[in-house]
Amino acid sequence: MNKQILINMKPLKATSQMMKIVAEDVPKKEKTWQGREYEVFKYGMYIRCVVQDEILRVALFFPKYMRLGGRMPAYELFCSKRDRQFITYDHVNGKWRTAKLDLLDWPHSCYHSYEKWINKAGEAAIRNYLGGKRGGYEGVLDFQREVRNEQLEQRHIKETSPWDKDLAQTPALPRDWEHWVDKVGVQQNYLFYHYKKGGAQKGYCSFCGKEVSIKGHPRHNKECQCARCRHKVTFKAIGRAGFFSTKDNCVYLIQRCSDGFIVREFIAERIYRKDEYQTPRISCREIRRVIYDQHLEPRAYFWGLYKQRAMRWISCSPCNPSWRGSEDGRIYGKTLPHLARKELRQTGLVQWIYGKVMSDPEKYLAVLKKVPQLEQIWKADLFQLTEECMKDYNSVNQRIRIPEAHGLIKALGIDSQGFRRLRENNGGCCFLAWLQYEKNTRKSIPDEVISWLCSESISVKDLDFIRDKMSIVQIYNYIRKQMPRFHKNSSEVLNTWEDYLSMAKRLHMDTNDEIIFRVRKLRQRHDELVRRCQEKDLELQIEEISQQYPHVNSICQALKVLSVKLKAPPSVTLF
Repeated sequence: MNKQILINMKPLKATSQMMKIVAEDVPKKEKTWQGREYEVFKYGMYIRCVVQDEILRVALFFPKYMRLGGRMPAYELFCSKRDRQFITYDHVNGKWRTAKLDLLDWPHSCYHSYEKWINKAGEAAIRNYLGGKRGGYEGVLDFQREVRNEQLEQRHIKETSPWDKDLAQTPALPRDWEHWVDKVGVQQNYLFYHYKKGGAQKGYCSFCGKEVSIKGHPRHNKECQCARCRHKVTFKAIGRAGFFSTKDNCVYLIQRCSDGFIVREFIAERIYRKDEYQTPRISCREIRRVIYDQHLEPRAYFWGLYKQRAMRWISCSPCNPSWRGSEDGRIYGKTLPHLARKELRQTGLVQWIYGKVMSDPEKYLAVLKKVPQLEQIWKADLFQLTEECMKDYNSVNQRIRIPEAHGLIKALGIDSQGFRRLRENNGGCCFLAWLQYEKNTRKSIPDEVISWLCSESISVKDLDFIRDKMSIVQIYNYIRKQMPRFHKNSSEVLNTWEDYLSMAKRLHMDTNDEIIFRVRKLRQRHDELVRRCQEKDLELQIEEISQQYPHVNSICQALKVLSVKLKAPPSVTLF
């Protein structure tokens, strides 16, 4: 619609009939609950319409202006059914508006007067032109809402079309998928039995799908092992079971697709209804898809409510390797051998899955991208280091000294003997840090000492205050000797020790003397120095300020002389 053509159209003015009705419509004074008065008319709005040049023109009049003799409309609305467009001209302010009728500025009388006047011909014209079920004001508003919904849908389609095109390469589910989910994906199984005095002898195993013998005395919700399939099962008395379901089980399916491969995540459960324990319902809903290209770059989607309008697949951020909320689950195995020879041959993911009962393939690939040495670490049987890498990859990344090195030993910054010790002790990041320190300082540390330091979460940095005075073995022996006096808390020993040496330095004690830094009764000596520092607190503060600002005394003297010359009282205290 051309605005210039629309504005040049002859305006629709109020008819004599409309002016007569307005004159007879005497407003009533009413009060709100707040005590404010307002006018209430029988008709809060008057509407006149005409179809001109295939455009519906709707003029809106307000009693406030009409009672003063005004015949010009307050708003004039132009609707084009063919172009699915509408626009409103504001005659009061002289500008165009794109808002719907319900969002325009209305006088207060319109909010309190609910009826709107329009003749029958005008109401029929609006209904016939727009093709809606309603005419008048409501018919126009219905058309505007339809147009806005269509425009909103077009904007959404513009965003979602690339997503749908990308997800169109998702393969169909395997034929035995539901059976695999039931037997492997859902890990909770039950042994149903009828209660009998003296104990039931037979029951129905949900995994076997057959009647099996029961050993021992069954009890409702007691865990045991099926005598036939050897699976872990939970006893369920049929009379007490009722309606229940298993917990949510996370299951994964990895398939080939056009770009590379896709990882699909499902939530599966088995639902049992009363007296239908042999035919439970399997629920398996897909919640996430991640497509990986040839360079292992992920594009992730999740199933959710899009723009508060509809449930669909929505683009989202890939898995954050630092996120600890990822859920491990069973992974469908029949698609893995072919993927291991093709798309996954450089990742080690298939071997990782075979080595673990439960895993999250998306989390593994995310961590692998941040720590390329992950595959070498877990293949070297460094299980503790692997677990720490999956939980917090940054802690392992900080311990990799030469990231570009091809060999793992060189990348970790240790020698072959240290690597052997790391593997024999199943060491993690803390153990590795001590081995790296040992190599850098060329001071041997026994394995049992390193293991104890790791068990107490003592790092190299924690001992910086004393490492220049004692060896690590001496520190280890001293801490262990002091721990009984500190309720066997090594952290409290270190904090007290460091605080003690700091106070000793403030009191000008020789902290290089072994009698001072290796005091026998640490807690007692620490408490003594605390009391001495409290007694000499002011002197120590003056001394520290003097050391920090060596010229402070001369400055104070100069200010004192200047204050005397100016015959003003000194304002600075001389130390």
